[in-house]
This record gives sequence, C-alpha cells and structure tokens, in this order.
Amino acid sequence: MKRTQRRWAGVGLTCAVVAAGLSAFSTAPAWAVGDGQVVLRTGVLEVRASSAFPQVVQYIDRASGAVMRGNDSALTSIQINGTPQPVSVSSAQIDGSTVEYVLTPTALDGVRLTARLSVKKNVVTLKFTDIQDPGKKVATLRIPGQNLVTVSSADEGSAVAAANLSVDRAVSGDTFIPVNAQTPLNASPVSSNAVIANTARLAAAFTTNAMYDESSGPANKDSGNFWRQAVKDGDDVEVGISSGQWLYRAKGAPEPEELPWVKVAITPDANADGTVDWQDGAIALRDLRVGPYKGEQTPDNVVTHIPFNFASQATHPFLRTLDDVKRIALNTDGLGQVAMLKGYTSEGHDSANTDYGDNFNERAGGLDELNDALAAGKKWNASFGVHINATEIYPEANSFSDDIMNPKSPGWNWLDQSYYIDQRFDTNSGRLDKRIGELADATNDNLDFVYVDVYYQYGWLAKKIQESLVDHGFRVGSEWADKLPANNTWSHWANDESYGGSTNKGINSQILRFVNNTEADVWNPDPRLGTSHIVEFEGWTNQNDFNGFLKNVWTANVPAKFLQHHEITRWTDEAIDLEDGVRVTGTDAASRSITVGGAEVLHGGNYLLPWASKDGGKVDKLYHYNPAGGSTTWTLTSQFAGNATMQLFSLGDGGRTKVADVPVVDGKVTIDAKAGQPYVLVAGKKADAGSSLPKKTRFGESTPVVDPGFNETTLDAWSPTGEVTIERDGLGRRAAKIGAGEASLSQRLGALPAGEYTASAWVGIDKNKTRDVKLGVQVPGGKDVGIAIDSSNAQNYVAADEWHGTTMQRLKVPFTVSADGTRPTLTFSAGAGDAAVRIDDVRIITAAAPKLGGDVIAREDFEDVDAGWGPFYKGAAGGSTDPRTHIAKRNDYTQKGWNGRQIDNILNGEYSLMAHDENSGIVYRTSEYSVPFQAGHRYRVSFDHQSTSAGEYAWVTGYDAANGPRVTQRTSIGAVHETTRFEQVIDASACGDTFVGLERIGGGSADMILDDFLVEDLGASDAIPACAQVSGKLGADVIQQGEATPFTTTFISDEGAPISDLAVSLELPEGWTAEAVTPATAATLPAKGTLTTKWNLYAPAEADGSYDITVKGAYSTTVEPIGPRTATGTVTVKTLPAPPTKTVYASDHDWVTSSNGWGPVERDLSNGEQGQGDGTPLTLNGVVFAKGLGAHAPSNVKYFLGGNCTAFTAKVGVDDVQTSRGSVVFSVKVDGRTVVTSPLMKPTSETFDLTADVTGGQFVELVVGDGGDGNGNDHADWADAEFTCAP
Repeated sequence: MKRTQRRWAGVGLTCAVVAAGLSAFSTAPAWAVGDGQVVLRTGVLEVRASSAFPQVVQYIDRASGAVMRGNDSALTSIQINGTPQPVSVSSAQIDGSTVEYVLTPTALDGVRLTARLSVKKNVVTLKFTDIQDPGKKVATLRIPGQNLVTVSSADEGSAVAAANLSVDRAVSGDTFIPVNAQTPLNASPVSSNAVIANTARLAAAFTTNAMYDESSGPANKDSGNFWRQAVKDGDDVEVGISSGQWLYRAKGAPEPEELPWVKVAITPDANADGTVDWQDGAIALRDLRVGPYKGEQTPDNVVTHIPFNFASQATHPFLRTLDDVKRIALNTDGLGQVAMLKGYTSEGHDSANTDYGDNFNERAGGLDELNDALAAGKKWNASFGVHINATEIYPEANSFSDDIMNPKSPGWNWLDQSYYIDQRFDTNSGRLDKRIGELADATNDNLDFVYVDVYYQYGWLAKKIQESLVDHGFRVGSEWADKLPANNTWSHWANDESYGGSTNKGINSQILRFVNNTEADVWNPDPRLGTSHIVEFEGWTNQNDFNGFLKNVWTANVPAKFLQHHEITRWTDEAIDLEDGVRVTGTDAASRSITVGGAEVLHGGNYLLPWASKDGGKVDKLYHYNPAGGSTTWTLTSQFAGNATMQLFSLGDGGRTKVADVPVVDGKVTIDAKAGQPYVLVAGKKADAGSSLPKKTRFGESTPVVDPGFNETTLDAWSPTGEVTIERDGLGRRAAKIGAGEASLSQRLGALPAGEYTASAWVGIDKNKTRDVKLGVQVPGGKDVGIAIDSSNAQNYVAADEWHGTTMQRLKVPFTVSADGTRPTLTFSAGAGDAAVRIDDVRIITAAAPKLGGDVIAREDFEDVDAGWGPFYKGAAGGSTDPRTHIAKRNDYTQKGWNGRQIDNILNGEYSLMAHDENSGIVYRTSEYSVPFQAGHRYRVSFDHQSTSAGEYAWVTGYDAANGPRVTQRTSIGAVHETTRFEQVIDASACGDTFVGLERIGGGSADMILDDFLVEDLGASDAIPACAQVSGKLGADVIQQGEATPFTTTFISDEGAPISDLAVSLELPEGWTAEAVTPATAATLPAKGTLTTKWNLYAPAEADGSYDITVKGAYSTTVEPIGPRTATGTVTVKTLPAPPTKTVYASDHDWVTSSNGWGPVERDLSNGEQGQGDGTPLTLNGVVFAKGLGAHAPSNVKYFLGGNCTAFTAKVGVDDVQTSRGSVVFSVKVDGRTVVTSPLMKPTSETFDLTADVTGGQFVELVVGDGGDGNGNDHADWADAEFTCAP
C-alpha cells in the first residue's frame, strides 16, 4: 500500500464571533519581570517563559534586542470539554531550549497533561507530549487567555492582520487592525483562520493543529484556528492572540487525535524593505506552516482538463484521453498538465462514485487501460486525478449498505436518487479510508490527485478525509475553494468562470494568497498575479472547443503559472515583488507588466516568458504569445542574452514547426508573430532543445489501432484511396474526411487474441445528403463483416461528446477472431457522391455480438454493451445535455421494495436500461446505424419493461425528415410494476429512416426500465404510412371556459411530390367546439409544403382539468403508390382552474402556470432536483412547515383568483438545505402589478412575514428573483403560503 507522511495543520485557507460557551480568561495577578521565569535561547531568539504555566512572557530578537510580548499574566486553568478546569502545575527545564510542564486538573481524577515549550531557531513550539486520561474524559482542550503574542498601542507600529476564507468576489476575508488607542475593543474573543501580529520591529506568525468536532460555529471555514481580543490596558489598547480549541477525542472515534500543539515564529524585516509589517509575518508563516500536500506541484500544473464520461456513453475512454494528453503536450511543448478523470467509475460520473477502487468504468477501458494511460502519461509531463464523492452514495454502488446512509435523506438526483452518507460512520468504521486505499493500491502512482466533489464538512470530518488521501499519496482538490482548506490545491469553482455565482468563487484574501500563492489554485482573480482558469473541450458542461481551450492556456494560465514559480515577498499598490528578481506592476490586464531582473517579459497580453522544460529544472526555453500578432522586441533574460541566435518554433497539433533562427542583437530579439499563435524560443541547434517530450508520438498506444483519432498531421498510419484528408474544424476537432468520388480508408490492425470484438467509430455523412458508406472488417481465417449506411440523420445530443450538435454517431460492427495473433483489416469505404463523410475515434473493443439472424435484425440484453446504450442513441430530450438515462447495474438496493421503490431497476440479468426523471421529448431512439428498418416492411418491436407511473413515458415510432424527426405513432406506457412484455407491429416508412424509441410526455418523477429489446422483420407490408406530421399548440397558458381560445395546427408534408385533398380536423372532448379561423383544407399542397390553421377553441363551463385534443391531417398522394394517408398528433391542454371560494393554502390549489430555475416547483416540499416530489421538508431557520411551495430562482407561479380573494400571506426565506449560499427576493404581482417585495434573503436572514393585498385581483403571480448574483443555490420557500378568499 502506498503511504506517505501525513500533512496537517490548522493554518490552511479561512472572522466569526466566538461561539457561545467559551469561558472568559482565567488569570492571577501579574508578576514582576523575572519572577518565576525560565530563559530559553537559540542563536537568534531568546524566550522568557513562565515556570508556573506553559506560556511565553517575552520574545527577544538577539540580533537587534527588539522585544515582543507574550502573556505576562499567570494563568491557572485550562478548558476541558468546554468547562474551565483549575490545574496544579509543576515544571522542569530540560535544556537550554526546552522546559516541560505537568498540568493536573484538580477536579478530574486521573487526568494529567504533559507539555513542552521549546525554541528552535526563531520558532517557539508549545506541544502536549502526553495526556493521561484513563476514563477517556478529555475530548477537547483549550487555554483561553493564553496570549501567545500580545501587541499594544504602547508599542510603535503595532498591528494585527487576520484572514478568513471568503469566497465572495466582492468581500475580502482579510481584516487589518492597526493597534492604537482608538482601536475598537472586543467584548469577547474573535476568531480567524490565520493571524499575524507585528510591531515596528518584529512580526509574529502562528500555526496550530486546533480542531473542532463539528462543521458549524468556529469550525465553519476553519475560522476557529486562532482567537484575538482587543482589550483596555490602562490608557492603552492591547490585542492578544491565542490558539483555538484542540480536539483530542472525536465522537465515536476509535483512536485519539494527534496531541495538541501550536507554533509561533518571530521575525524582523523578512523582506528587507526597511519596514516590519504583516508581510514579514506572512513570509515567516510560509516557512512555519505545513503547506498543502504536494502543493509544490502547483506552478508546473499549468493545464488542468476534465475528460468526461457520463451515463454509460464512455465518450472519453482512458486510452483516448491518453491521446488527448499527447495532443495537448504537442500544442504546448510539454507544459505540465493534469487530466482529472470525471466518471472513471461504474457507468461514469454520478454513478457509484463512492466505489473508489473496485468498480472502474469498464466501458471506458477498465482498470488495465486506465493504468496503461497513467503509466504512459508520465512521459508527456502529465499526471492524472479522479473525481470522487464522499457525501452522497448511489444504490447501485458496491459500497452501498443500510448502515452507511440515511434512506430518508436524499441527495443529488440525476441518473438515480442518491442518499447522504453518514460521514461519521463512514470515517469511524474505516470504510472511507479503505476505499481510498483500494484506489491507491489498484492504480499506477501517476494517479496522484483526488478531487472531492460536493464536500460540505469542516472540522474533524474534513481533517480525516484529508489525512486518508494524503496518507495514500493523493494531492487534494475540492469543488469549492473554502473546503478541505488545509490541503486544497485546486478548486473547480475558483478556476471555472462559468461555474457558481460571484459569492462562491476563489479565496478572496491577500494575506492567504501572499503565503500560499505557489502551492494552490484556489484564488480570486488578481489583475497582477492573474489566476489559472479552466476552459474545457472534452464534453464537461457541453464544452467542445479545443481552440478555446488552448487560448485559455496561453492567455490566462501560462502568465499566472510563471508567477507561481516565484514566492511573493512584497505586495503594495505600486507593485508585487517576488523572488528571483521578478516584479509585477499595472492595474489591469492591459497595463500589467512583468519584469525579471529589470527586463520586461510580459506587457499586457504579449509575453516572452522564460521556462524550464523539466519541473524544478533550469530555465531552457521561452514561450512567446502575441494575441494581436505583429513584431515585438524583447530583452532576453540572463539565461539567453549571451546567445548569437535563438531558434523560433511555432506550436500546433504536430508539435514544433521551425519558423526561423532569430538573431540576438545587444541581448535582444525581435519576433514577428501571427495573431494568437504560440511559439517557443530555444538556444542551440537541436530541434528538440528545451524539450522533455518523447521524440516520437504514437497515437493509439496500447490499442490495436494506430492514430485512431486522426491526430497525426498525415495519414501515414492509414491506407487511403481516393480523396481522403484530415480535417481540423473551427473548434479544433480532427477527423478523417472522405471527399467526392469513390474512396476508402483502411488499416491493418495490431495482433488480436482470439475472441469477439466490436469495431466502431464516429461516422457522419453530410446532413440531408445520401451516400453509400460501409464499415468493414476483413478477418484472416475468419468471417468478413460489414455494416452499410447511406445517411446520417440522427443528431448527436450527448453533451459529453465533442461531436454533439452534429450527425456524427457511433457506427459499430461486431467481428470474431478465431486464432490468437490475427491481424484483421479495418476499412471505411464510400461510394460515388459528393456528400462529405467524416470519421473519428476508431475503437476496437472486446464485446460479445448480439445474436442476430433469420428474422431478427436487432437484439439487446444490455449485458455486454461496449459503449452507449446498445441500439439506442440519445434523443432531443433536454437538447444537447447530460442525459438522465444509463445502463443500470443490479444489487439488492436497486430492486423493488427497498425504501419504497415501486419497480426493479434491473429486469433480467445484471443490467437494464434505466430512464430516470427524464427531460421532455425523445429520450432515446434507434437510427439507421443500429436498427436498419427497410421501407415497405413490417416489423415486430418488443421489449420487457417496468414503469413507475402511467402517462409519463410513451413508446414512439417515426422517421427522420429533412428538418428533424417526425413521430408518427405514440403509445403511452402505463404504470407497470411487474416485468411485462411490450409488443408492437410497425410499418417502416419510405419518407425517411424509420426509428423507434422512448419519449418523455409527463412532468412527474418517473422511471422507465427496458430490457431484452428485439426487432423482427415480418416481411413486406401492404400499409403505407403517411409522410407527414401534424401538431397543435394552444395560444394561451390555459383555456378559459366559455371564451374563445386561440389554437394553431401545423401540418407538414414530407412527401416528395405534391399532395391533394388535404383536410385538417380536430377530435375534441365531449361538449367542446372549435371553429377554423383560417383554412383547414387545401386542394393541393406542394412537396414538403406546410398548412398552418388558426382555430378558436371553446370549452364548456363544467370543463376542469387537462384534456387531449387529437389533430388529424388526411390527404391523398398524387404519385405512386397513390392512395389516402392520415397523420395524427395529440396535444394536451388545460382549462383555467376554478377560483378559490374559501381560504386555501397555495399548495392545495391548482395553479395556472409555473416556471422554476431548477426542477419543478414543489408542493409542501422544498425545491429538490429534476423530478416532482423529490424535495425535502420546507424548513426555515430550523422551523419545519407542513404546507407551502418550494421554488428555485428564477421562479413564477401564477394563480387565478377570479376576484374572490383579499390577502396572500407566507413566511419566506432561503430553505435551510442551503447553509451558506443562495440569495433571493420574493415578490407578489396582482394582475401584472407588483404589490409587495421582500428584502434580499440569504441563508442567515430571519424568516420574513410577507403579506400582500390581492383584493379584487384576477391573477396573482408569486415571483422569486435571484438576488442579482446568479441563481446558484437559490432554494426559496413560500412556507404556509395561503390565500384568504370568500365566494
């Protein structure tokens, strides 16, 4: 098992008022100087300590004689478990630098504490070396009033600087307190994450292992590390600084914690600027503190990127990520990079992501291919990380159990409902550490970073997960910059400008950044220091722009990382000075200037920055970037000024390309650059000077395909015939492109063991064009196979796929190798035509082929799917987004009966396809690629299924038309709680490629499970389906009974010739009527024509609720086969709810419309996730409400009152589920006019009693706005929302 030294200290990155219950200082009369004191010395520091209690009285800098006070009031008690305990104390001086104390609480039998006060160089340490506690009575320890340092207005230049973990862009976490006679006094001690004290001659820095066994109060944001209090001392004001509480024994923990300690470093003018201030203390703190584990890697981690796998799609298998790593390395000349694998477990991200080391994503390549990628990535200056969850757990996880979570505490709900982990149990049982250890044991050492998602805890729980990660050799990152602060080296929300609102970004603290700038990427942007950013291209949050990704590297990251190679020494309004002669000036990005030894290396966005090709190595190259392009002249730094010439290379997908030998004239070079083109400048004659990259690049390493993603600059790895090129599109995506005329592209694969395989690639034919295309595999000594298509009409909607928004989909063909060592040949061929064909990401995957043959054209049991959903592709539900469907895996907790689960998630075998609370629209569908329906044939489509609710999903049949899929048949699926076989006979259309699939038609929380999908060809069909689609849309939110409501029908013909005798009609509920306002008939309609008809609908007075209206479009064709056709469509409309006639809760009355910023508006629950009914009880400031509405900004809920009501009342606020984030404003509109608005509400705001006069109002809208800072975490409760009404 990989182990490394544990790193922990209470100075990480986090002012809160002291929590209730902390005792006042316990003191005795002051003694005279020298009474009862011992003297400790080193070569630089003399310390006078009390012999009666472990406390420093005075610090003396031996070189200057400067004095800094400690505590000259004798303490007589300590605080154990929050209670003051008088102690008797004995002491003995061990040597010239150490004194030992024994403290015996007089009221706690058997308890005895031993502590040592020692000095080494300029650092004084108080450390408890033993706690005798036979009854295990000691949980917490604190020494109130133990002023480690005291600064006074009587001392020239006295000041205190305190830092807390603010992540608000507009609010600094720093407090700078000049200590003078006017300094405000503190009625009680005030806490902070870090603190520095100084006089005009000395500064003091502090670090401690203070700890709390909770996450709130002083533990929140680690703000209780230190305490300070400004008090009156005669005519003066003094501020004393003490350590926060130490935790010795956590609740339920099997072992006690590290023994308590605190350290103080005393320094004179550390930065030699002639002034002693907090910055000198910060330099001392930098050396004193225990920094983030592996934080020294930070300056060289220039490029962090997120290969994203989600929902069984495996769009970024591990070995493809290795190719992307190589491509990035070539484009950046080997800048250090971190590939953070999001979705490395199970079915991808948000799927069993508590199974850290025993449930690797097999569809992405499994553990073996992961380790291959990790090992190979080292050569390309890349390390790897993974994303884990220690807060929520999913039922399909191997680690799921009854005791690890609370089934009544739901968490994130996407692919399935997760549940909050009992984190104390997980920690104390050792399971958390075991899972982390399994990850360390299973993977190559080059996986050395773990990003902990959605982690909310502070205090002991946060400490323990950090300890475990560090013990197992993992660098730590977190979603939020203020979490896991002792070791957090990278925060997603701090680096990603598209994530989170302005109140939850990077750490906003000059003090903490001064100390820790080189060891963490967690910062609020600074116009001079800059900050690293992440812009993605591998599918995370739909991002697929490789060019934009590279631009961010050059414009944001490289300058910030250059500066991170040098510690800050002085920070003023004029300039920031760093080690090694580096200085930054300017007030914004345009005026920023960086100099090294006086030579300017950056001005605005232009730079020529010196760099080392090896981490920690000597500077051996320079990076040049000029966003606007043009000629610029630069003074070379000392490493290069003596050269006669420098080699200039441009950088791109192929790595370096020699541009010129640039002469050095008087130590200067002039570079003529293309706009936005990165360059590297090196000395000497060797083409690889200043490069640590391998001399040769092999894309497709550890796979049987060479250059599967066409990342090479040539097609030398392939055998092309005809017009075949490599295309790099406007987003930087690369693909092989087959141009006009017959052409092919083939490659003899590497040797394969005997077995069954799938060959696949992303393939796309120009949209709305046809061309014969075939993917074939020739198997020596075996059966040659192939699959043919002639169009690509199914749009790619998988956000995690770089090709989303195109018609590039994965085309697959299974083949069998009968003998080890066989080398099949893979061929893509295109017939005559001018429709371009694009190919990317060729894969050979071990997978059993579905058993086809006879009448069976498609079969899938989901037991051995290579990637994706078998024959199904994501439909348009939600657009290009992360789907809520995946291949679910069986265990006891995924099946009917557990925790009230209505259906089985897995029907047969170990896997089934599960659609969970999906978005409206086509969830998944087949295409010509996967199920080749033949026009004019009849087919039987069948599958096993279960469904939670009726009317939520429908099985659809349709065809692909020029402007999108047309649904021609829709069959609603009922509530099916036992496995049932669905069977339907369909006729394949000649209008376009026929497809079948699942559509979401409801809006509630609902699941649909499918398994054992089968399609059988029943032969030729006499029926000829219509090549048309008809739809209807209501022109209002609801139909008001007895009044005309506009309704529009649209008939669209996809027939290739004109049609005749078109008649559009409506089938209405009983008692309803309709009149056509514009023509509903047409004697003829041209090919691909459209008829739009406007209607007036009338609903009877008794109509109440939702109703289906069927729209029919009947017509005749005019070319063979001539005959009548009918297209139908159904639209659901809602009538105006009846107005209330008595006082009623808003949640008990039907609304007209509702909109919500996240998921649906909830009745009698707080806002949850995407499904109806998945919220938690409405809770405001600890008070639970049974009635009300749970919303999320921006939200609008509209009610019809009909003039019957006089008042609306509610208690409003941000739900308690949000403990620190979210800001909203509530308002009420009556007939469009705002009548009341709440104050800005935050999680800490008092609940607001809202009352609105709605007298005579017809319509009332309950509105929630986002507070002006984005809508992240804006969970808004209308608790006890009630209308006061009468008939």
